[in-house]
Amino acid sequence: MGNQHIKFILPNAPRQPVSFLQGAVLPSWFDNTELSVRGIIKKEDIDKSKNLIDRIIQSELDQGVVSNDRIMLVGYSQVVYQPLLLTYSHKYFLTSGGALVIYTFYMSKYRLAGCLTYGGILPMHNDFAKLLQPANVNQPLLMLQGTEDEVIPASEILPCYTPI
Repeated sequence: MGNQHIKFILPNAPRQPVSFLQGAVLPSWFDNTELSVRGIIKKEDIDKSKNLIDRIIQSELDQGVVSNDRIMLVGYSQVVYQPLLLTYSHKYFLTSGGALVIYTFYMSKYRLAGCLTYGGILPMHNDFAKLLQPANVNQPLLMLQGTEDEVIPASEILPCYTPI
């Protein structure tokens, strides 16, 4: 195979009650009260998951295989919280739910290579600007959102990105 230089790390989200699913217990990186940008995400909930991702990054750095500027966060959706860490030519891509990835990228102490999300909300978008950490403010960000998303329409998601 030609992908020996790529490393995938797929941590599992903890199982916990999810409010917008009537408290159903399932893998989720944080609780959300509503499947929309208006849903309430508690900072302490998402910080627990961000800290887990930071520990994974630190573990990789401690092994000396890669530097933090070769790590990229990648995420899909705000509901499907399946993180993944992969390397390309010793470039690591840590993927998770879009919401967690965006939050972790901008709140992390690590200066990372960049961030890519598809279909993720910006958690706590009303308070995001005052929480923002400087490490990745000028790093590349690519956010993608389908125009035919029936769960959360792009017209509802795009305005919440004003802080970044």
